[in-house]
Formats: sequence, structure tokens, C-alpha cells
Amino acid sequence: MGFEVVLTSQAQLDFRDIINYLLYKLKSVQAADSVVSDMENTIERLSRGKLAIGMKYRDGWLWGALALTGVNFIIKNALLLAGTDLLELAGHI
Repeated sequence: MGFEVVLTSQAQLDFRDIINYLLYKLKSVQAADSVVSDMENTIERLSRGKLAIGMKYRDGWLWGALALTGVNFIIKNALLLAGTDLLELAGHI
């Protein structure tokens, strides 16, 4: 039993666009983020901690992220069980 996959030329172009985005544009964003992070670390080290950049770790941030994820999970699944189409609610984004 075999399967044959047929792609239209438009599907191939779309796939190529996705691959190009993942390989090139996304790398540029990651590289820029890395440069900014390196600059922040350099400023903190040169100032010996007097210029603190960024947020300090607190358990509250973790619990807040967990609460947001839980609320998101509950709302999406409640809408799914109710048979509501999320794309229609969003206006076909």
C-alpha cells in the first residue's frame, strides 16, 4: 500500500516561502536578539551591577505565566466544547 503526494506549484512556492522565512529571516531576528543580550550583559558587567538591566527573577512571574496559560487553556477548550469557531470570532484573521 503506497501513497502518492502531489503538490501544486502554488503549494511548492508557499512551502519554499516558509523554509526561507525559517532559515533566513528568523535567523536575523535571533541574531539581533543575541546582540542586544550581549550588550545588556556587557553594560551590567562594566557597571559592576550598578546599572541592572532586565527583570529580576521572582516566583510571582512564574505563577503569573502559569495562571495565564491555565486561563487560556480553559477558555479555548470551553469554546471548543461549545462548538464555537474561534476563527469566526476573530474575524477570519
